[in-house]
This record gives sequence, C-alpha cells and structure tokens, in this order.
Amino acid sequence: MSIQLKRRLLGFCFILVLSLSVLNLPHPCSNQAVAANSAVKKKFVIGGLFAMTGSWSTLGLASAAALQLAADDLNAHFSRIGSKIEVE
Repeated sequence: MSIQLKRRLLGFCFILVLSLSVLNLPHPCSNQAVAANSAVKKKFVIGGLFAMTGSWSTLGLASAAALQLAADDLNAHFSRIGSKIEVE
C-alpha cells in the first residue's frame, strides 16, 4: 500500500474528527460555554469503516488507531477546558 494512500486516509480521519469537534461547540471563553458546562454530558460517537482483515488490514488497523488517538486527544482537550463533552 502506498504512503500517499495512507496519508490521504489519515487526513480524512483527521478532518472528520475536527469537523465533528467544531459542531455546535461554544468558544471556551463565551457565556455559552458556562451554560454548556452546567448541562448534562454530551457524547459524540465517531467511527469509520476500516478493513481489519485481508490485504488492506494494515491500513485499516492504522486508521482505527489514528481515530482512537484523535478521540483521546479531543477528550483530553474537553476535560482541560472543563467541558462536559465526550468523544467515543
């Protein structure tokens, strides 16, 4: 599998995670952020369709790991700013 294809797929996963992270999220310094923090915890589930077996399994496993790393990074960011948002 070519490196260019791997980069494109990882880039797609990164864009997907970033686009989900900016949906309906207030700026941490705004008044909306205070109201959002007092609300119930919101959970966003992200996923992807990856080949886990066969000739494409190397890319599928790497993509699934990249998606999990992105979710972990987002959760760490949200907990740092005191947000009640969780990405799964």
